Amino acid sequence: MLSLTPVNKLKDSDMPVGAHGDDHGPCGCGACAQCLAIFEHIAEDLRDIAKLAEGLGVPVTPENQEIVVDNARHTLENGFFVPERSDTLVTARESGAKYEELAGPHGELFLGINTIPGTTISRERIREEFGPGYDLFVADAWSLSNVANVPGFNNTGYSEEADRITQAGVVYNLATASQLGHESLPIVSVSTNP
Repeated sequence: MLSLTPVNKLKDSDMPVGAHGDDHGPCGCGACAQCLAIFEHIAEDLRDIAKLAEGLGVPVTPENQEIVVDNARHTLENGFFVPERSDTLVTARESGAKYEELAGPHGELFLGINTIPGTTISRERIREEFGPGYDLFVADAWSLSNVANVPGFNNTGYSEEADRITQAGVVYNLATASQLGHESLPIVSVSTNP
């Protein structure tokens, strides 16, 4: 069984932790199942991902771009991606992550990059408005800086390390949405309350 030390560190810091799967596969066809392709996308296309991040108001410094690419390549080379990715989801659930099961075919309308602290985008409201078969990718970008300051994620305690972790989190979320949305989903930046 895989170790989910990061999940435990977040829970120990009283931060909410969640995972989702779907009703048509042991790992679904999301980030869990596509993790290898997501890391390959980061290693090969980081400059494009970084341009997108900068356009959304989260610039990734050249130094951090190099570190993110090096980490992605190292992860790809060291055999981290085991064939049975569903173990990751099982371990997250067993570690106490809140679980949501998505039903039916995927119908993501857009990627929402949410920068309003303490909020998220309501998937339920999207379904109410457009129908039960629709969903969206949500990246609560504001929460990444909170995670970046959790001991165990930020081993130095320095703000530069927190910035590096936050920028890497933004890159990962954008690469995930790009991979899962086949690079065709519109991206909406949510930065003010309605």
